[in-house]
Amino acid sequence: MTKSELYPVCIDQSSKATIQSVFNLKWVSNSFRYLGVVIPLLFSNLFADNFLQMVQQIQKQLKDWEMLKFSWPDRISLVKSMILPRFLFLFRMLPIHISDAWLGKWQSMLNNFIWSYKKPSFRANILYRSTQSGGLNVPNLRFYYVAANLTPVLHILALHHLEDWALIEDSYCSPFSLTDVFWQHKKDRPSCISEITTLSNALTIWD
Repeated sequence: MTKSELYPVCIDQSSKATIQSVFNLKWVSNSFRYLGVVIPLLFSNLFADNFLQMVQQIQKQLKDWEMLKFSWPDRISLVKSMILPRFLFLFRMLPIHISDAWLGKWQSMLNNFIWSYKKPSFRANILYRSTQSGGLNVPNLRFYYVAANLTPVLHILALHHLEDWALIEDSYCSPFSLTDVFWQHKKDRPSCISEITTLSNALTIWD
C-alpha cells in the first residue's frame, strides 16, 4: 500500500476525516500520476501539468546534450528516439486541443537543437520530407499530433460496432450517430458535442 494514493473526489470533510483516521494512506489534493499521466483536480490544468512539465524536462535534456559534440544526423536520431516518443505518448493519452502556436514553439525547440542553435542548413520542407523523397525525415510534431488525434476516428468509422468508450461519445450525438457527425456541416451538429473534449477536438482537426 506504500505506492497507493487517495484522491478525494466529491467527498465532504467529515467523511474524509473518518477515512483518514482508519486508513494510513497518502492523500493528494491537487493531482496524482497514473501510468505516466498527471491527473489534476481541474481539467484546465491538464495541459500545463503534462505537456508543459514534459517540455521543461526536454529543454533541460537538450541543454545537457548540447555539451556533447553530436553531428546533426546524430541529433536527428536523438530527437527521433528520445524526444518524439514522449510527445507521441501524451498526444495519444491526452487528446486535447493544442494550438499551432505551442506546436510551432516546440518544433522550433527541436530544430534549433538539431542545428546547434545556428542557421539551418536546409529549408523546412526538406527537413520534414522523407529520406526516400530526398529529405531528412525530421519529425514534424504537428503531423504526429494530428495523426494521434485522428486515429480513434479511423476506428470509429471502420468498426461495425462501437467500443465502450465510443458508445459514451455516441450518446452525445443524438439524434444522430457518432459516425454521422464527421460528415455533417459544423452548424448541423448537436451543440452538446462540445461537452466531450476528445470528440470536439477530433472534429476540429477533422474539419
